[in-house]
This record gives sequence, structure tokens and C-alpha cells, in this order.
Amino acid sequence: MAGTPAHTLAEVLTTPELSRRPARNPDWHAESLALAGLLNELASSPATIYQRLVETARDLTKAGTAGLSLLDTNGPEPVFRWAALVGQHAEHVGGTMPRHNSPCGVVLDERTPQLFSNVGRYYPSLALDPPFVEVLLLPFFVDDQPLGTLWVVATEDQRKFDAEDVRILSNLCEFASIAAELRPPAESDSAQDAAQPIPRRTSTLQQRHVRRLEAKLKVAADLAKAQAGQLQALAGRAEDAEHNERRKLALVLHNDLQQLLCAAQMHLDLAKRDSGTQALREALASANDLVRQSLDASRSLTTDMDPPILREGTLLEALEWLGTLMHARHRLTTTVVAQNAPGEISMPMKRLVFAAVRELLFNVVKYARVREARVELAVDGDLLGVVVEDRGTGFDPRVKPAAGLIGGSGLSDIRERMDAAGGGLTIHSEPGTGTRAMLWIPHRRGGDHEARKLPSA
Repeated sequence: MAGTPAHTLAEVLTTPELSRRPARNPDWHAESLALAGLLNELASSPATIYQRLVETARDLTKAGTAGLSLLDTNGPEPVFRWAALVGQHAEHVGGTMPRHNSPCGVVLDERTPQLFSNVGRYYPSLALDPPFVEVLLLPFFVDDQPLGTLWVVATEDQRKFDAEDVRILSNLCEFASIAAELRPPAESDSAQDAAQPIPRRTSTLQQRHVRRLEAKLKVAADLAKAQAGQLQALAGRAEDAEHNERRKLALVLHNDLQQLLCAAQMHLDLAKRDSGTQALREALASANDLVRQSLDASRSLTTDMDPPILREGTLLEALEWLGTLMHARHRLTTTVVAQNAPGEISMPMKRLVFAAVRELLFNVVKYARVREARVELAVDGDLLGVVVEDRGTGFDPRVKPAAGLIGGSGLSDIRERMDAAGGGLTIHSEPGTGTRAMLWIPHRRGGDHEARKLPSA
């Protein structure tokens, strides 16, 4: 695929774009998990760490292809060998490019991250399919000597790399540098390295580097926890804002619409007594009945939008009140029990759980074809769990429900809200066996709730 370049290097080298583009927000949670996996791989299987590195680079940057190139100086001329590849161009693993005619050579010469656009216009051997729309490359070193590059490829115009991708790859290049020292020497490694006892070399280097990697991992984990706390706070503020709007509307219904309906009902009562014909009295009675129904619906809507029990009672009391309401309106007997009731929780979290349980009970009324449901509340440390269970018709949760069936949109809404607050929703159901829905949410900020999701589903 060699040939004469159709463009100059300056035309394909677009590194300044990295500082101009807005950087996306970090995903500290995903990064901390990825770094932990790399640290474990480095300790247990250093020979495969390069492949794990490129897989991690692709996943964290959402690239189409990721690769790691090593500088090989053992032949007649220095070349870069594609030591690990993943993604759309993985079949090219093991291929080489001359150092003097490779993007990796530019990166090692500059010793800084470099961004190339439509790189095949200058390097004909990289005019591949799908095309290298953008390539972001970072160098890594051992004892300040350049060893190779870690790179990611965007194969679609919509994907543009930014400063956040540079930060991610910088962290991964540190792993690449350490891996180059820890992994067993390959055939292309120097005779001096091959002669050195691997256990002794590995032990010494592990002692040198493991604390540095553990410190980096701890920073990522701490940032992940902070990000989770920020998301929970943001979800709480969103819930507060939504509640404030509901409360404003409830006040309008109570102070304006309901008073107007009451006044209309009084006038209809007076007109009915003063009317002269039976037909008119019946018409006024019918109108009066419609106004009464509207007034009842308005009062019910006011209660639904801003239940006083949420402000005045505990979450357990609010759920018990909800059970009574479901029986009065829908003849659904709801048993509410608590293994251990939570203490004080924030009002946004209380409203969120209350609304989710109400939606799940509505699903029981609409779809389960039973007249009984059970709500179970439990607390384990910083985690609050709620199970809503029925013994109704059930369904297959693996099958995407049609519009309007099995509360598809309602369940999606609950799941999105719980996820935003740092919690989740799981559904266990089979046709004919009933449904068990479990909500879990951290009710105290900053807790480590990754491993516990109670009550058990």
C-alpha cells in the first residue's frame, strides 16, 4: 500500500485541535474499575498486559480501534511493530512501519501527544478501510528512553478526540512503561535483558512501581466516589425542582380551581331550588354532579402531586399511607413491612422512593390481575432497599414490552431516576409466577455501596 503522499505532514497533523475542543466529563467510576483490572493483570499476567491495555484504551475512549506500537531497532532499520491491536483493524497485528515514515516516529520525536486527521493522505500504508479519520497517539518511555506509542483511532467523522482522551491515555501509558519492564522478554528483546533472571527483575520492578500504581488507583477510586456523590446531589436537586413545580401546581388547584368549582356548585344548588320545571332541575342536578366529580378529581390530584405525609411523616409512614390509598382507590390490599426502618433521609430521596413505589403499585393494579401486593423496606448501612412484590400474572423482563404494556415506559423512568441518584432497579418475573421489583438507593452520601444491594431479590 506504499505510494507517494497526496498531502503534506502539516495538513494531516492537527494536534492544536485538542486544546480547542471542549473536553467531555471524566467517568471516574469506569476509569477506576479499568485501572484496578490493569493492576491485577500486571501482577498476575504481565505477558498479556499490552492486549489488556489496548482493550482498556478502546473502551474508555470509545474508539473504533486501539493499538500499541513498540520500537524495534534490531533489524536493518528501526521499525514500529504493532504489538497489540483491538477493534476494526485487529487483523493487522504484528505489522510494521518504518520509524522514519510513521506517525509513531513523529510522536517519539516530539515526545508529546499528537493528533492526526485522515492520516492516510500522508501515510499511504494507513489508507485502510474503515479509514483512520482521526488518530491520537501518546509516547511511553522506560528510563526516559522512548519505547513505543499507545494510540486510538476514530473511524467515524462524529467521533472527535479531546483533552479527556489525552488524560486517559497518559494514565495508560504509565502502565505501558511499567509493563515493558515487567513482562517477560520476547524474541526481539535484547540478549542482555534475556540473560537477566526474570523473577529477580520482576520482583525488583514490582516493588518500585506497585505503590505508584496503587496511589493512582486510589485517586481514581476517590474521584469515582466524588463523582457518584455529585450525581446523587444533582439528582436530588432535580427532584427538588420537579417537586417545587408540582407543589406550585397543587397550590393553584387548591387556591383557584377548587374554589371556583365550589362556587359553581353553590350557584347550581341555588338555581336547582329556584328552577320551575322538572327538566331544568334534572339538567342542573346533572351539571352539579359533574362539578362535584371535577372537584373530587381536583382534590385527588392535589393530594397526589404533593402528599402532606411526605413532609410530616417518615418514609415508612408515607408508604403505609400509600398502601391505604391504593386500597381505597383501587381495592389493592397492600401490606407494608420494614425489616429495619431507615432513620432520617433527605426529602429528595424520600420523594424519589415514594414515587417509584407508587408507580410499581400502579403496575400491579393495571397488569398483575391480583388484589394483593407486598412492600418490604430494609436498610443495610448506607443502602436503602425496597421490594414491591405480587403473585400475579408476571411477565418476561427479557422481552421489551410494547407501548402501554407492563408499564414499560414507567419502569424505564424509574430506572433512569434511580440510576441518576446512584441506585438502581432490578425486576425478577416470569409469566404466571408474579413479579418482584427491587429498588436500592444510597440514603447517605459518600458510602461504599458497590457490593451490597438489599433486600435480596
